Amino acid sequence: MARRLMRSKHEVAVYDLKQESVATLAKEGAIGATDFADLAKKLTKPRAVWLMVPAGTSTEETIEHLRPFLESGDTIIDGGNSFYKDDVRRSFLPSIIEKRFGHDLISARKLNSQLTSVLQRSRLKTREAV
Repeated sequence: MARRLMRSKHEVAVYDLKQESVATLAKEGAIGATDFADLAKKLTKPRAVWLMVPAGTSTEETIEHLRPFLESGDTIIDGGNSFYKDDVRRSFLPSIIEKRFGHDLISARKLNSQLTSVLQRSRLKTREAV
C-alpha cells in the first residue's frame, strides 16, 4: 500500500515493528518512523493512519498503542482483514468518539469521499513543498 501511494506522488510515513522494513521503504522515498509517537509527529494534520495488520489481537493492540498520539479529526483506516463487527465495536469506544477517529458508521461512498479528500490534501501539500 505504501508503495502504491508513493507511486501516485503521495507523501507516506511508515512504521513497522521490523525496522528493516521501515529502512527499505525509506530508501524508496517513504518517511521512516521509529515508533507511534514519531509516526504521529511526521504526519500532516488531520492525520490518516492506514493500518495493515492481521485481524484480532494485533489490530486491537496496534490501535491501543496508537490512540494516545492522535487528536480530534485524525482517522484510523483498518486496511486489514478485521471482522466488521470488531470495527463497529471499536467505533463506539468513548475515547474514539471523543477524538473523532476510528470507524464511523458511514457508507462506503462517504468513506471513499473522505479518504479521497485526505489524500488530495496530502498530494497538494507535497506539490507545494517541491
